[in-house]
Amino acid sequence: MKTFRNGEIWLKGFEAAGIRMVPAAVAMNSTEYKGRPPCIYDGWCHVGCPTGALANPLVTYLGDAKKAGTEVRPLSTVTRVLTNAQGNKVTGVEYYDAKKERQVQEASVVVLAAWSAQNPRLLFNSATDKHPKGLANSSGLVGKYMMAHFSSGTWALFDEDIQSYMGTTGAQLMSYERYPKTSQKGAFGSSFIVAGSALKTSDLGGFANARLDLFGSDLAAFMKRAARGLTRIGAFGEELPNIENRIEAASDKDEFGMPFAKIIHSFDQDAVALWNANFEEGLKIAKATGAKEVWSARGNMPTIHLMGGTIMGANAGDSVTNSYGQTHEIANLYIAGPGIFATAGASNPTYTILALSLRGAEQLAAKWSTVAG
Repeated sequence: MKTFRNGEIWLKGFEAAGIRMVPAAVAMNSTEYKGRPPCIYDGWCHVGCPTGALANPLVTYLGDAKKAGTEVRPLSTVTRVLTNAQGNKVTGVEYYDAKKERQVQEASVVVLAAWSAQNPRLLFNSATDKHPKGLANSSGLVGKYMMAHFSSGTWALFDEDIQSYMGTTGAQLMSYERYPKTSQKGAFGSSFIVAGSALKTSDLGGFANARLDLFGSDLAAFMKRAARGLTRIGAFGEELPNIENRIEAASDKDEFGMPFAKIIHSFDQDAVALWNANFEEGLKIAKATGAKEVWSARGNMPTIHLMGGTIMGANAGDSVTNSYGQTHEIANLYIAGPGIFATAGASNPTYTILALSLRGAEQLAAKWSTVAG
């Protein structure tokens, strides 16, 4: 993809740190492809690409799925996965439709793709006398090993116009130079570096969020400068799996009578040390660019990209699903998404989610007659 000044201006700093940057992987068209136009680099990726250049299911799979007979029921909320009397097969789902009326949909196969927090919540709420701890939970690991990435962000403000608003929301440049576990002295874990995100005013990581200490005329003056010369880099860090980081069913319930999910999570000392080390390196890189001002966005340690909770593995004793997302206990119940990750790594999880989902879908299609039974 094309690069702009707000990304290129970081290269001097990365070179000084001995970090090699390469073009960032983005699921966007650089040229016309399958009837979808090339990216216009307007930087509104995170609120919905206005042209269809950004690949997502709305413009890639959904059209073909509808042609094949898929029915989409928007504004519906699944509350339970239903099983047969023996508890060895799922038979469908209970859900509330757009009118908030209870419905039952029978199914030969159920795939839960409701994200890392909601999938365990559904499994807990689907408990029966055959599965008293929740579906697929004989190991007691549903909801366990919740993981998240954390980000160390560094800002640089230049006097020149660096086209802060151009590019993509994700990044123009990336690096795996700090991915080896012991890359940062005194810390353990992988780091994934990105640079050159398109910035707007109050959007995701935008100008206003860069200086939360400013108000009124001071904030207005800063934003006027930032619109021309502000740019940032970020380092995502790896959290190691910890069984104590988990999701449980809360005592409070939603409007459908389903218990909310209670998230219990804390970062260990390895994660905190890596977070701080990435901040320190980020400031050194920023200063080496020759920027007018540099600062770090160090505040409360953030959680990004929730993963785990229904981890995959080789057997039912220490995991919830196999590597295809098929639950060990119930062959026609699948789980898709970052919840099946057994480790988090540090890079953005989207491509891994897609790869595992496609792999699981191919396995399910190949074994449909056996699985659906």
